[in-house]
Amino acid sequence: MAAMMVSRAPPPAHHASRASSTRAIKRAKGSLVGLFSAEDYPNDALRRGDEGTVGVRLTIGTDGRTSRCAVTASSHSPSLDAATCRILTERAGFAPARDRRGKPTIDHYAQRITWQIPESSPSSSSSPPPSPPMTSAERAIGEKVIQRALAAMSALNARGGTAVTRAKGSLVGLFSAEDYPTDALRRGDEGTVAVQMLIGADGRVSRCVVTTSSHSPSLDAATCRILTERAGFTPARNRDGKPTTDHYSQRITWRIPAAPPILFADTTQALVMMVPVSGEPACTLNFTGAQAPTISKADCARMLPNWKSFLSILAIDFVAPYRIFSLDEMRLGDLLPATPDPQRTIRGGAALTIDPEGKISDCRPIAALSLNGDDGASLCDGKSEMRFPALPATDKLRAPRTLTMIRSLRYEALPPTASGTTPPK
Repeated sequence: MAAMMVSRAPPPAHHASRASSTRAIKRAKGSLVGLFSAEDYPNDALRRGDEGTVGVRLTIGTDGRTSRCAVTASSHSPSLDAATCRILTERAGFAPARDRRGKPTIDHYAQRITWQIPESSPSSSSSPPPSPPMTSAERAIGEKVIQRALAAMSALNARGGTAVTRAKGSLVGLFSAEDYPTDALRRGDEGTVAVQMLIGADGRVSRCVVTTSSHSPSLDAATCRILTERAGFTPARNRDGKPTTDHYSQRITWRIPAAPPILFADTTQALVMMVPVSGEPACTLNFTGAQAPTISKADCARMLPNWKSFLSILAIDFVAPYRIFSLDEMRLGDLLPATPDPQRTIRGGAALTIDPEGKISDCRPIAALSLNGDDGASLCDGKSEMRFPALPATDKLRAPRTLTMIRSLRYEALPPTASGTTPPK
């Protein structure tokens, strides 16, 4: 059995995507970890004991399929690198990115896949008979891989079976951020839970026992509950080829996901681009009370032509060094455009409805503020992840609130001596 862990390279912040030429970023259809299983581990990589992490960059077509896969960080195992691209190209599906007109467009997606041979295979408490003789090729395998192969063969012979239990897909992929127990989140509980499951002849989990606790009863209980409800297995078989019961061990690690920023009603969030005399532009994204991760220089450079196009109606010369502000101004109730500014142009507006819990339940573009070819719909992209202060339980009305948002671009010339290497605070 082999284990694969998947992590996604940090994507550009949603606000950076909205300022670029696309209005909706691509999203994977389901967890990519579920695309990999133990059976996908290349045989030659197993024989050599190859392990490692593969970084790839996928080109996603307008049909949501992977049209190209390039390895950006090798695992130093050609077999693992090739298997990563092959599996993602064959199995991964995406909701494609969309341009300002709402049409599907080509985009890229970064992914990291970790291949790791587990320390042991499911074992039996019975004393196994001697393992069959190893071939000369097996003798050449490294000490670690030989021990794992022997453990697997011994467990198989002890059961008198012809096939061991196999999980249907990755069990890690059965868990999502929404499964995190509320009380564990409040306490900040994190940890790893090790369990042993009894797999019935029907391939379902009939019993789950925690063998190593995370020291959080909520996380321990949630692990067994989710695996019992969702996990499916190809059951073990006896000598007659009939399904039989078996045991399966698994470790699940719980980590509190990064929370979306809490944005207050009357605020301005700014994406600031600094364009130096020479070199690449640099961007930073600022929220009220917190600063978001810095945007990559590549994504920053891709936004510059689009921003200059919107500002072109102001007859600006764009003499470096200079900086451009993409401002999202948010106010409860109606928000009218500010006093006319010769260096500022309105890109669009939207009306957001905030429910009593502080979540955005609706977002509608304001046609009267949709200027310069921007339909305003891009302002609603990613807004479902934003949070606002919830109304207190003592508020008898607890009625939805309306928030108005205006997006604008503002140009600011800088003195020739201004530094272009660090975004302004």
